[in-house]
Amino acid sequence: MPELDRILLTSALTVLGGVSVYVLGQLVLHFFISPVADLRKGVGEVADVVIFYAHIYVNPGVASKEISDEAAQSLRRAAAMLRVRAHAVPWYRLAAILRLVPRREAIHIASRALIGLSNSVHTGQPSNILKLQDQVRKALSLPEI
Repeated sequence: MPELDRILLTSALTVLGGVSVYVLGQLVLHFFISPVADLRKGVGEVADVVIFYAHIYVNPGVASKEISDEAAQSLRRAAAMLRVRAHAVPWYRLAAILRLVPRREAIHIASRALIGLSNSVHTGQPSNILKLQDQVRKALSLPEI
């Protein structure tokens, strides 16, 4: 094989290999790493909503209707987005085994508890509200509130 052909073949294989590695990396990034990162961000957003509106849902009926409605809507949106983001993670079971994401059951427990908090914003039992808040915290491994 002539020297020029070997150089061109080597260059072409090098470029093809580089493009293949790049494409594979992008596929892994977009189909696995990004959804996991989005779910972890969603868990952080849940923590934010639970802490930010705690003074409203722990004291049902004390805040104005507008603020209570906002808190209820934010809690319910957090519950929905948590499930949506969990559903978007491929190979969820593997990610949970690797402890990259909470177990799927924990996501469902937290989501149900967030919906319960949302329903309790206007009229709820304080003991039940604190129980729901604790379920969210434990399910998602959040620090004490």
